[in-house]
Amino acid sequence: MPKSTLWPEHKLVCEDWRKARAKALADHEARGGRRQDYNKMQLDAASWCMAVPGLINEVNLLAWAHRGESPSIHALFKSHSNANGSD
Repeated sequence: MPKSTLWPEHKLVCEDWRKARAKALADHEARGGRRQDYNKMQLDAASWCMAVPGLINEVNLLAWAHRGESPSIHALFKSHSNANGSD
C-alpha cells in the first residue's frame, strides 16, 4: 500500500493516542502526581510488558483477531500494590 494512503489513518491514530496520553497525564497531575513520575510509571509499565513471557505475542494475536473493530489496541495496566489506588 502506498505511503500516501497510510498517512491519514496513521495521523488519526497518533492524534487519538496523543489526546489519551494528555488526558491521562492531566488526571495524574490532578491527583497530585508529578509529570516526571507519570513518565517513569509509563516506562516501567512498558518494561514490565516486555518482560512477561508471551504477553506481546498474546497482544498481537488479540490485535489481529479484532483488527476490523479498531486500528489500534488500548491496554490498561493497574498496580495492585496499593489498595487505595494511589500508585
